[in-house]
Amino acid sequence: MGTVKIALGVSYRPVRHMSFRYILLLIASAISLLLASGRSGEAQQQGASDSAGNAPCQISCIWASGVGAVEDCIPCSTAGFGLPSAQEIQTDPSYEEPLDQPMQFATVRNVASACEPICAEWISASGRITSDTPEQLRKILKRLEKRRLPIVIQSIGGNLDAALSMGKTIRANKLDVIVGATIYEGCNPDQKGCKPSFADGSYAGASDFRGVQCFSACTYVLAAGKNRVANILSWIGVHQITTTTTVDTVVYETQYRTVNGKKKAVGRRVVSRTPNGTVVTTKISKTLRKELVAYFNDMGVDPAILDKMLAVPAKDMAVLTNKELVQFKLITDMADKGTLTDGDVCNRDPRPDNCLELRTNAKI
Repeated sequence: MGTVKIALGVSYRPVRHMSFRYILLLIASAISLLLASGRSGEAQQQGASDSAGNAPCQISCIWASGVGAVEDCIPCSTAGFGLPSAQEIQTDPSYEEPLDQPMQFATVRNVASACEPICAEWISASGRITSDTPEQLRKILKRLEKRRLPIVIQSIGGNLDAALSMGKTIRANKLDVIVGATIYEGCNPDQKGCKPSFADGSYAGASDFRGVQCFSACTYVLAAGKNRVANILSWIGVHQITTTTTVDTVVYETQYRTVNGKKKAVGRRVVSRTPNGTVVTTKISKTLRKELVAYFNDMGVDPAILDKMLAVPAKDMAVLTNKELVQFKLITDMADKGTLTDGDVCNRDPRPDNCLELRTNAKI
């Protein structure tokens, strides 16, 4: 059979990710006061300072449905921590963000009893985007068959390739994406023993949109929505792409056969594979840049947003102002309410696609 040769090889496994951890402090009562004062037409400047004398947080912008009427304003904490300098927020590596868990999906039905038997439903997507996330999204869409429900998402980022895959699935299914959080009634779907509240497999809940985060890789998912909705107090942040390459040392065995006096390889098997460190970089290749530009163009988003992203160090986060969100076309609607998840949305004419009638024993 010939000779056997043992050789060494090096294997590279790149993973492109955009993760971020940040302390978001919000005081619900202060936000409620701000919202109440803003609904008359213009949100007046609201300030709050802590006992240490920090500068007040100020918000001044036009409150209106539709992005064309929104002035340049940026959300900030109302707990007296002030507006982030230059719209950039430093990370705190010691802080474990509650959203730093793999993304969980669930179908949710508006808990407002007044809307029954026809209520709005949506897909809740909350957590970190991982390599498994696109498959989880495809599974829930398969279960829904032809029904098109909006995706209400909150995420601090994660795997870029997975986010792009999610985005392509979302656009192919013509789904809307809303930056928001889902508040469940009773229990959360990821809790042991928590079962759906309704016969169609949905959980009872409500949506909240003030101060909700969509950071890093999440913005690529947001860009994919047929309609892209955010609240004026949403946090939508961008920064550089980080590529982490795992270098493996591989030992393999090659088997040869002599044919007409010449050695010919007829088989090879891996004997062992040993991790040999990682290489981290924020530089992107021309191929990746071209791919991302094409992605944003396909989604109807200004690819100039990529330059904004790449200008922000990976350890920081640039929270986009509402004016920037509009200029980059990252959102198509800026509103103070959840639009497609409201309790009364199913009273509209025409009725939105995400309104479902449950005729008998809706709630289990």
